[in-house]
Amino acid sequence: MSLINGERETRDQLTGALTTTVFVQRIEELRTAHPGEPYTFVYILIPNFKSINRGFGYVSGNQFLQRFTELLEDCFAGQMVARESSHHFMVLDRDHSSAETLELLRECQAAVNRMKGGEHLLLNAGLVSGRLGELGEGDIYQNIDRARYACSYAERSHSRQFVVYGSDVQRRIDFELYLMREFFPAMERGDIQPFYQPEIRVLTEQCCGYEALARWVDPQYGLIAPDAFIPLLERELLIPQLDLHMIRQVCRDIRRNLDGGVITVPVSVNLSRVDFQVLDIFEEVEKIREEFNVPRYYLNIEITESAIAEGSVYMAPVIDRFRQVGYQVWMDDFGSGYSSLNTLQDFNFDVLKIDMGFLKKFRVNPKTSVIIREIVNLAKRMGLGSLAEGVETREQLEFLKECGCEKVQGYLFSKPLRVDRSDASGIPILMEEERCIPREKREESRYYKRIADVNFLSSSPMEEGLYLTANGLPIVIIEVIGGKRVNFLYSNDAYRRILRAAGIDDLEAANVRGNEENIPENHQYLELAARAEEIERVRGDILINGVIFKTDMMFLARKDDRAAFLNVVQNLSPNFNNAQVEAMSLAQEYILTEYFRVDLFNDDGTVVNVYLDADQSRITDEIDRAAPAVEQYASLYIRADEAGDFCDFYRIDTVLDRVRQIGEKHLTRFFHSADSTHNDELQCYTITPFRMGEKWKFLSTCRRLK
Repeated sequence: MSLINGERETRDQLTGALTTTVFVQRIEELRTAHPGEPYTFVYILIPNFKSINRGFGYVSGNQFLQRFTELLEDCFAGQMVARESSHHFMVLDRDHSSAETLELLRECQAAVNRMKGGEHLLLNAGLVSGRLGELGEGDIYQNIDRARYACSYAERSHSRQFVVYGSDVQRRIDFELYLMREFFPAMERGDIQPFYQPEIRVLTEQCCGYEALARWVDPQYGLIAPDAFIPLLERELLIPQLDLHMIRQVCRDIRRNLDGGVITVPVSVNLSRVDFQVLDIFEEVEKIREEFNVPRYYLNIEITESAIAEGSVYMAPVIDRFRQVGYQVWMDDFGSGYSSLNTLQDFNFDVLKIDMGFLKKFRVNPKTSVIIREIVNLAKRMGLGSLAEGVETREQLEFLKECGCEKVQGYLFSKPLRVDRSDASGIPILMEEERCIPREKREESRYYKRIADVNFLSSSPMEEGLYLTANGLPIVIIEVIGGKRVNFLYSNDAYRRILRAAGIDDLEAANVRGNEENIPENHQYLELAARAEEIERVRGDILINGVIFKTDMMFLARKDDRAAFLNVVQNLSPNFNNAQVEAMSLAQEYILTEYFRVDLFNDDGTVVNVYLDADQSRITDEIDRAAPAVEQYASLYIRADEAGDFCDFYRIDTVLDRVRQIGEKHLTRFFHSADSTHNDELQCYTITPFRMGEKWKFLSTCRRLK
């Protein structure tokens, strides 16, 4: 739009709209000439206008502003239109009521939607109404401020596009003025301080860290919500003072814990985009940390995804500085914005914090679980940790555990807790009344971090390469404790299904078995684990309750007497091909030629014959109780002077104790035969106990010694 003569000084050079100075001057003239005339003052903002400059370039952005000015002049025909700055405009509407002005604004929005590049632009506006004669000296600028504030109120509310200034807006203004006035005194009094919310390791449900959250406890308003003062401090560029105040208190509390000899875990502190703009935030954090002599390990840096998206140019090198010297940098609220993947591409992080909004929709939106799995899978593939916020139910926790999410935080475990400053005790250990969540030791965190690196959603969790999010492989993490016990730390649903096929209900039942010495598969696990720790990865078969499992085992980590192993398991029994079936039949045939009798004793005192050659009678067809069956057998087939010892040997109720006493897996004795065919022949009798489901079984095998 070209400007000529005197108009050049009164008009904005880009758009041709009035300048702010001329706009105010003309209102001054109108209030004198038409004091009784009503007016509606409108302040208009295009909050996401930057997307046009980023998407189409600045030339296209300028062209859009020119067309938008023409659009305002058409919608508000005959009214004064001014451009305050960039994408901020003002209108003085003297011909319409507030309701009519609102309708005109809606027409403007519809017209913007039809403009090229404007399809996704949302207008916000603040309105102030009155009569021109009521405007005293300075009231024009005051009304501009009021309309501007009502507009910013609309922008922040996300639910009201246009806001008419009124008592509710004025109360908000007064409240924010109070917060600004009291901010520095509140920090000095200690009214603003960190509340600590625990971060929980999913595998152990131990506290592995805290997030320090700023809370303002005001003598007049009580507990002031963070979203009431943090955005305000960001707009006024005062957020660095808050963030450094928080970091100072966190470092002081960490130092108290370290000096007090209590288990100390890392604390995550939040930084704002403004921190990176107005000061050297890296140097400031380092100064505070060094003042309290806190190792960098105990301080994690959190930055929201939205802040990173807005400040990518100047934030990236500072984030790298933090990471290079040993800080962990976490992306907070991952998935809350529209540029998550671009941010991951352009920045380096250590942990993704999954936005709590996902879990809020967990039960009502089936897409949510798919998205969360993909985020965890993505984090694993990029070598990042994962933490889910907003966990409130056991169902959510179990789902996240199944995905392999490393950490969680939320009200299921604890709300953010205030530190009692009177006893100088540092960060609290008690998470809620009468409940104590143990803290994770530093050496434990390294151990569990290695376990958490396993991608449970991968189709090849032991290999690097392409991954599939939907994984049907049975996966289990076992711990070998003290070289004697087997602890099932994690399994996916596919593994639990094949456990049930072997008569074991769940991991809890598997852990009961894993803590008993005489379970045959435990010895197999222990032998495989010992070899895996030596050479990193081994393969072998494990027999559980008569079901054969092919096991691929990889050593993960050791901490003191604990060692962790990743196992990918396959149930071989229903999958044998013809060659395998034939091989098993041959093996079974050979085994049976070695034994002339096989019996199975139960812990309820009964016995069943499994195999018998032609030289003896079955006995158990007529007598199914173990004790009389053994006596009958001894009278028929054992030399008389050894019959009593034979019956004692087959006292099934004492087998487990005898096995434990000798430290073997089975009992073996030799007796002489008394039958006519094999008279006085030395025979070997073996009893092997094993667990099937929740019951003990005892396998008796009899072999002739030639």
